[in-house]
Amino acid sequence: MTARSEVNRKLVLDFCSLAFVEGRHREAAERFLGERYIQHNPFVADGVEGFVQFFESWEANKRPDFRHRILRVIADEDYVAVHATIHEGDGHAGSVLCDIFRIEDDRIVEHWDAFKPLADPATIPHGNGETETIATDAVSDRESNRRNVVLFYDKAFVQKRYIEAADEFFGERYIQHNSFVADGIEAYKRHFGESALHPLQLQPDTRPLHRRRRPRSRAGPLAQGPQRHRGAGLRHRRHLPLRPGKDRRALGRGDARPRS
Repeated sequence: MTARSEVNRKLVLDFCSLAFVEGRHREAAERFLGERYIQHNPFVADGVEGFVQFFESWEANKRPDFRHRILRVIADEDYVAVHATIHEGDGHAGSVLCDIFRIEDDRIVEHWDAFKPLADPATIPHGNGETETIATDAVSDRESNRRNVVLFYDKAFVQKRYIEAADEFFGERYIQHNSFVADGIEAYKRHFGESALHPLQLQPDTRPLHRRRRPRSRAGPLAQGPQRHRGAGLRHRRHLPLRPGKDRRALGRGDARPRS
């Protein structure tokens, strides 16, 4: 991890701990958010006041048994992702969420998020849970891992070549944390290869570059997407060789050591 990644990781961890774990929303916003805070959550307005107004009016986090648990924090230069769970209490099962923050000049200036309700453990077709990590002592190449995950995601979910992607990138032991899919390559192929079960339709951004909104700060590789090579598309892998036993690792969901 680079020095800038480490600094930004700590900044976001401190912000989330103060704002969401301790519930000190205004103090956290005024201390960590930039003057221009761009919000992509459809329920929250831009800026410090938009953030504070939403969380101070949200009834769930006023309950005495409300809990926000930070599971892991992953930093890539100016982008930081936080994996967490929320338990609202009062009989709610809770939710799992992922927040992504962009940092500029030591301030958080942009935010995206996604979340889903936690499933009933009795209905999950594996014993891994939705948020737990199956940690290993394996040593691997960070850049190769990043590259291969991006290539896998593009082939499987943008090009919708689910079976080819699994055959090319998955290891023998594929650990799943999706609450609808069992462990293993064959379970993945059955689920994602049947359109009735998986209607996901992801498309690449084909707008001209001058029409896309681009942040002014330097973007880390996490935000840049698949790396194209001159004269070759993603399917031409001769520019990106795999080293046997090093890069071809199981891409199990959450298959990383907890970072927080």
